[in-house]
Amino acid sequence: MNPGPPAPQALKASMFSSTAYFSVGKTDTFSLLEQFAEFCAVDLHLASGTVKNHVYNVKEFLSFVHKPLDDVCVEDVRVFLKRYVGANSYTYANKLKSLRRFLGDFLGCEWIRNFKIPKGQFRPKILPDKSELRRFFECLQGDMYKALFLVLGSSGLRLGEVLSLSWGDVDLERGLVLPKPHMGVSKRCWVSCVNSEAVEALRIWRLNSKHDVIFPIKKDRVAKVFREASIESGIKITAKTLREWFCSEMARLGVPDRYIDAFCGRTPRSVLARHYTDYGPERLLEIYRKACLRVLS
Repeated sequence: MNPGPPAPQALKASMFSSTAYFSVGKTDTFSLLEQFAEFCAVDLHLASGTVKNHVYNVKEFLSFVHKPLDDVCVEDVRVFLKRYVGANSYTYANKLKSLRRFLGDFLGCEWIRNFKIPKGQFRPKILPDKSELRRFFECLQGDMYKALFLVLGSSGLRLGEVLSLSWGDVDLERGLVLPKPHMGVSKRCWVSCVNSEAVEALRIWRLNSKHDVIFPIKKDRVAKVFREASIESGIKITAKTLREWFCSEMARLGVPDRYIDAFCGRTPRSVLARHYTDYGPERLLEIYRKACLRVLS
């Protein structure tokens, strides 16, 4: 396999041609993955979570093929990806995207582009109604999780964005939220808002909170608590479900798509949305208040 001409992101040719690459031990593999991670973070400006995901997938691939890099070929990639054919299309796409970054962008092997990233299958979403949201909400234990639920449901923000919020990022008087900017290029965040239900829940939680961060918990803990509430209530709801519900409900309330995208931190898709729309905090707050979004009532 030809790694291409020398480039800042490429490793030394001697490392590629070493037939003892994997037999030496873990040192060279670690060095390779370390440089790939640096390439993703610095050259491609990807977010830390995306970098970790790519490194994990590439490590899995290297362990699977178990041969010198200059011997890796199309068939090796095909056999590796074959294990994910028929599974969730997102899993297949996730693995392939990492290989395209590693073999294509990092090592300069253009043949990896011949492997096409599958489009996700369309599945009509069935979202919970307000009675189901209330039933789930009542099964959540503690003021912190109730506040988290209402912030997610009334803001449309991603779970990671909400968990990174500090008390200084939220204006409880006006209901404005200023999520921290993403370091990568694949996501955006704008000014968002929370409704009066969430503001009231946040005020109650703040009386017992001893941290600068509003929700001092990890994603896996949130997932566990939501699973338990799903079992108890008989209604499956995740943080992503609440984000999807927010988009659907705001659309039902007549909010234009470009503003829903702004609240959710998505990149504007049309010329009108990108260049001729006011996304100032006051304008977004005006639109949000006019919608009169309610989660539980």
